Amino acid sequence: MGKIIKSVAPSETSASQELSNQSLGYNYDIGSSIGSPVLYSDTCGAFDEHTPTCSSSQSSDHSYRWTAPAAGGYSFTTEGSSFDTILQLYDADGINPIACNDDSNGSTNSSVQAELSAGQTIVITVDGYGSNCGPFQLNIKGPRISSQPYAGRYWSFNTYAYTLLFMRHMNDLGYVSPISSSIDKLDATFKIVNGLADPQCLSFEARSHPGRFLRHFGYRLVLNSPDGSILFRQDATFCMKRGLADLSYLSFESYNYPGRYIRHRGNELWVEPGGGDPYAADATFKLVSPWSP
Repeated sequence: MGKIIKSVAPSETSASQELSNQSLGYNYDIGSSIGSPVLYSDTCGAFDEHTPTCSSSQSSDHSYRWTAPAAGGYSFTTEGSSFDTILQLYDADGINPIACNDDSNGSTNSSVQAELSAGQTIVITVDGYGSNCGPFQLNIKGPRISSQPYAGRYWSFNTYAYTLLFMRHMNDLGYVSPISSSIDKLDATFKIVNGLADPQCLSFEARSHPGRFLRHFGYRLVLNSPDGSILFRQDATFCMKRGLADLSYLSFESYNYPGRYIRHRGNELWVEPGGGDPYAADATFKLVSPWSP
């Protein structure tokens, strides 16, 4: 199943259906959509159906029933929203709380994480701090996939949108390009190792330069040697997620900048946030047998 982006507004659901859903603890069913964003909407004019557990709210809210497409860790955020949001997760009945967040990373947007099993249904409520309401976007990212089954082996990484292009380094910068020469093959081969900052994530060690790793610097992907700093370890660590464009592929999220993924912009590799197409396709890759075993 690919990435789905929806715009859900009250007009898309009949008043009678919305009232019926409210008795079940949610307003709209958004299936198993994943993306940044999954939907845009506006809480102003809606009912005040829920009281968040992590902050004060007397504001109207929207609730969505959502089902995890696969087992793993998911991130739910309102990044990109224009008012002070509160994000609450409930179990399937919309009553028992799972997680809640008011402000995240110094902003008035909200972010919560949850480990879910395949097919598990939850209710996501977007609320406002105090009496705040307004336009918002809901982003759902994940699930994180353990890199352990892939660690210690060489791999190459084929782009989703362009089957002849592969992730590689050249002149200490990250690119995608066709592969033909022996140098190309070496530069397009990386060993997946346990993440330098988190062993459940991964780092990319160059086949042609053992001990040097891909990291982001100014959000550009570069090839560097470790300098012993915590920052380097974090910049060189990425968490494996199911593909933003296709769940059978993979995407790689920055460890220290959640929501930013490795993507190719033109033929250059960057770590950037985004949503929709072509971003989702540009941030999706396939692990394939190494060009240089």
